[in-house]
Amino acid sequence: MLIDMLNAEEWRNDLHQHSYCYVARLLEDTGRPELTEQELAEGLKHEWLSVPEAIAAIRNSKPTSELGKFIKERDLFFVESFAKLKWSLIDLAT
Repeated sequence: MLIDMLNAEEWRNDLHQHSYCYVARLLEDTGRPELTEQELAEGLKHEWLSVPEAIAAIRNSKPTSELGKFIKERDLFFVESFAKLKWSLIDLAT
């Protein structure tokens, strides 16, 4: 179930990119992610984490390229922004 979405627009070198972060509620973990052959070959996997666990995982990641450093920064921004929004909405409801 989709709850919210964040969007970031980036310009870097010859790249113009829109990045989207979807916030959803996991209804059922079927254990059967649908990955492409290339994603499987590269070892991609899905991992469901709580917001605090996701922030810790991103902070502890070690990018191996300049692009990876930008991706880490962007992803951390997305998750931390959601965490702040989530807690501000909880505060408003009480």
